[in-house]
Amino acid sequence: MVADLTTGEIIAAKNAHQPRLPASTQKVLTAVTLLPRLDPKGIYQATAEDVAVIGSKVGIREGSTYRISNLFEALFLRSGNDAAMALANANGGVDGTVAQMAVEARRLGALNTVP
Repeated sequence: MVADLTTGEIIAAKNAHQPRLPASTQKVLTAVTLLPRLDPKGIYQATAEDVAVIGSKVGIREGSTYRISNLFEALFLRSGNDAAMALANANGGVDGTVAQMAVEARRLGALNTVP
């Protein structure tokens, strides 16, 4: 879908409402939601939950400590699901982060999403 940023008018669309797997879109929403909430200089200790996440990974190790800024780099550059999980946990947990992401998605106009 292509829309005018100022007016919101849809210029072109193809299968705009067809459900699709979120892939990296979910990682972008994770970043947009958490960048203003987490101190990039903060330190996070990885958990077993971070390591066990399914999908692409950057190789986070349980018990190792990571700077929040490095976790964001891993999220952006390697699309690491383990980095996404670690950032969600650094933000207080997955459930709260998903709720914040749903609010952010609605704020951005992504109205056809589900948590």
